[in-house]
Amino acid sequence: MNAFHVKILAIASMVASHTGIFLLPQYPILILLGNVAFPLFAWLIANGARHSRDLRHYVLRLFAFACISQGPFWLANTLIGSTPLYLNVFFTLTLGLLAIMAIRGTPNRFLHVLAVAGCAVAAQAANADYGAAGVFSIVASYLLFDRIVHLALALAIILVALPLALPYAQRYAPGANLYFDHSVDPFALAAALGAIALYNGNEGPKLKYLFYAFYPVHYLAIYLIRIAFPELFR
Repeated sequence: MNAFHVKILAIASMVASHTGIFLLPQYPILILLGNVAFPLFAWLIANGARHSRDLRHYVLRLFAFACISQGPFWLANTLIGSTPLYLNVFFTLTLGLLAIMAIRGTPNRFLHVLAVAGCAVAAQAANADYGAAGVFSIVASYLLFDRIVHLALALAIILVALPLALPYAQRYAPGANLYFDHSVDPFALAAALGAIALYNGNEGPKLKYLFYAFYPVHYLAIYLIRIAFPELFR
């Protein structure tokens, strides 16, 4: 399985999730299938960082599409009454890549920790999708890229264990935005890790802008479908 195949799987999973959230909530299996998407996107950012010749351009490209996507993202989320202050996942991916850029930019371990923590806090404070958990997942995918067992353990802690512990943590920090409430189903995480384990080191077809553009376009399509055919989604 090459990186292109992983992208296709991530996008298919994302579409399933968003179809379940915005159009067909009576089918929770769609959202469960969608749990596969984020671990794959986190890994794809890490993989892209390993192959990118210029991380600054990579960061700017992600940030540009984060800004482009926010309008369609907000429109789709109005369908379920979500706050407009909620930021799309491209902002989280950008912050995760910024943390990787900082790690590559200096050998100082203390600065590594400071950069990762700063990006995680920024994602959390900005109400970006997956927030701190998203940034930690991206950094873990980068640092443990060639150690699938260690990566599986790290992602299980970040995306499964910590969200499960959130209700207990909230007792001691009521009202705090701890932002580990984006849990990933263990079976979905296992499926994502299985796909990552099958990666053969090849990148496949280079269609990066097509994938970037798909993100805002699919949100806009969901919104228009729901508005055009309201009787189908009551």
